[in-house]
This record gives sequence, C-alpha cells and structure tokens, in this order.
Amino acid sequence: MLRREESRHDFAFIAGVIIGAITGAITTLALTPMSGNETREMIRSKVGDMDEIKGRATSVKDKATERASSVAESAKPMMDKAKAKTTEMVEKSPLPVGEDKADGTVTEMNPSRPATS
Repeated sequence: MLRREESRHDFAFIAGVIIGAITGAITTLALTPMSGNETREMIRSKVGDMDEIKGRATSVKDKATERASSVAESAKPMMDKAKAKTTEMVEKSPLPVGEDKADGTVTEMNPSRPATS
C-alpha cells in the first residue's frame, strides 16, 4: 500500500513538471513582444549605451578620488593637532598610561616620568 502511494506521488510530481514546462513555454511565446533578431539588435544597442555609462562612471570615480585626496590633505593639519594635544595630555597625566602586561604591570608610554611597575 505504501508503495502505491509513493508511485502516485511520483506520477503527480512528473505530471506537474511537464504541465509547468508546457505552460511556461506557451506563456513565453505569447508574451514575447519581439522576434529573435529584434531582441539581438536591442541588446547590441544597449551594449553601446554601456560604453557611455562606463565613461561617465570612470569620470565620477576620478572626481571622487580627487575629492577624497583633497579632504585627506585638509584633514592632516587637524589630525596632527589632535595627535600633539593627545601627547601633551599623556605627558601631563598623573596616571600610568600605557599597555597592560599579562602580569598586571603597566608598560609606561610617558617618557617624561619614571616608570612604575
């Protein structure tokens, strides 16, 4: 009995695949607005448009790279100022500033004060 049910399910599946394939083929033929030659010609014209788009994208990329370089260059003085201020604050700090070692001691990064372990 179980064998008969499996056979019925297999037949239903295969029938569904065949009916689906036929339905898909008919729908494709009915809804395709152009012939194969017309479709190929349209694809060729779109590829030509892609060259123009590629040129524009390259131009935008070059402008963005130039702008990023400009922003980085203008940010450099601010970064240098922030780095100097941070170094100044580390030197003035009464607390140990540095790296914690595995044994719980601190590697001193402030060269103006004697190291404390």
